[in-house]
Amino acid sequence: MNTETATESAASATTCADTLTVAETAEITALGGDRSGYRLARRVGCTHAECVEIIRVGRSLSGYWDPRDAGHTHTECVEIARAGGDLVEYRSARDAGRSHVELVEIAGASGDLDEYRKARAAGHSHTELVEFAGASGDLDEYRKARAAGHSHTELVEFARAGGDKDGYRVARVLGGHLDEYRKARAAGCSHVELVEITKAGANLFWYRPARRSGVAHGAIVAAVTVHGLPAGLLGGFADRMVAAPGADVSTVVFELVAGVREVQ
Repeated sequence: MNTETATESAASATTCADTLTVAETAEITALGGDRSGYRLARRVGCTHAECVEIIRVGRSLSGYWDPRDAGHTHTECVEIARAGGDLVEYRSARDAGRSHVELVEIAGASGDLDEYRKARAAGHSHTELVEFAGASGDLDEYRKARAAGHSHTELVEFARAGGDKDGYRVARVLGGHLDEYRKARAAGCSHVELVEITKAGANLFWYRPARRSGVAHGAIVAAVTVHGLPAGLLGGFADRMVAAPGADVSTVVFELVAGVREVQ
């Protein structure tokens, strides 16, 4: 950059900064907006009204100015924000060749735009990823499971067996959902078994070590579905069954639940 260009650039930035009124800055602050992000957004040509709208749809100005600076419109940014997408990830996905329409659809299905970009780069189709995301699936784990050789159909069925998104998030905290599916398949458990036990409400975080300890799939299903074993006691159930092979499942479940209640 030559001296003349640098001088013009600095003058332009100063002029922009000077046009920010006290009332405008006060409104941004009152809405919970980031003042430094506001100044950057104004410097790349965003209007005050646009900045107000982007705050009102729940996005920060620090993330907003970047895609605007890259040439994406205010309307596009508002639409992706309302669909639940992250604006910085949106810019990266657009840079990678993904269309606005695709990104609005995946964001609307609760898919992470950054993980969507990576999955598309790995060769997975837009249609596959929208379907999986809509089934409460994690696109990062989807990509890893597909790389491990599991089919799209299997993964969608398993994700749908996991129930609603809140239940899915709880499962992730307890050690993964689709990640645990991938590990359980690698350990020799079948797709049918994992769908069945997931639908029954058991968490694979506990199921896989129980199977590894020698407890039969049927015994675990019966404990959960017939005898009401809480998911958090599956580890204790496995220990009891390994210590006493052939023990009555209903008796073991009763003793475990009674033991928990005594502690409480």
